Amino acid sequence: MSIPDGIINLLKPPGISSFKAVHSVKKIINIRKAGHTGTLDPTAAGVLPICTGKATRVIPYLDDDIKEYLAELTLGITTDTLDREGNIIKNNDDWRALDRDEILDVIYDFQGIIEQIPPMFSAVHHKGQRLYKLAREGKKVEREARRIEIFSLNVIDVDLPVIRFRVMCSRGTYIRSLVRDIGEKLDTGAYLSFLLRTRSGPFSISKSWTFTEIEDLTASSNYDFISSPDKN
Repeated sequence: MSIPDGIINLLKPPGISSFKAVHSVKKIINIRKAGHTGTLDPTAAGVLPICTGKATRVIPYLDDDIKEYLAELTLGITTDTLDREGNIIKNNDDWRALDRDEILDVIYDFQGIIEQIPPMFSAVHHKGQRLYKLAREGKKVEREARRIEIFSLNVIDVDLPVIRFRVMCSRGTYIRSLVRDIGEKLDTGAYLSFLLRTRSGPFSISKSWTFTEIEDLTASSNYDFISSPDKN
């Protein structure tokens, strides 16, 4: 049975970049051409659609306007990358004086159409260079705010200094930036301590595949993990 062209709804584990995730899939199923949609940070896990073979042509046309995440923020600490992998640049214990209602009022105020500044550690271009490359050189540049939309934002648990929430948002939204802005509005600072993408367009985590599952099915020449573009 030949390997079909199509889309793999990969459940990317934390600790690897989206580029390396694609490379791993190519190696497992022994194909030369593949590409992903909707970059996922190395520290994050979750849905990463990967197009294989001729299906890479549909990448620009895939509907990934809506993303959904389970996230966790930690108040009182600010890092240079806005997540747990960065260097701590500020500590603030003022979160101890916050009450639950105050926190919820601030967080829910971020729903709707808002302006958001992308993080320095991101793949956004600035004068032909990726921001993360400039950041690694110790450079910081002004970034233009982008209009994004938070369709829904639901707090799951408040166990200070940790807050867990689910967010549904538009393409181009940085959850790290959302967490930064929440921390700034609470006057405590915050960083993203956990992120799981549960949906990217029509692709959901309930129908995703791990590397191990893909490897096992490939060994038995079963390519059920590859779906046709017109079925998603």
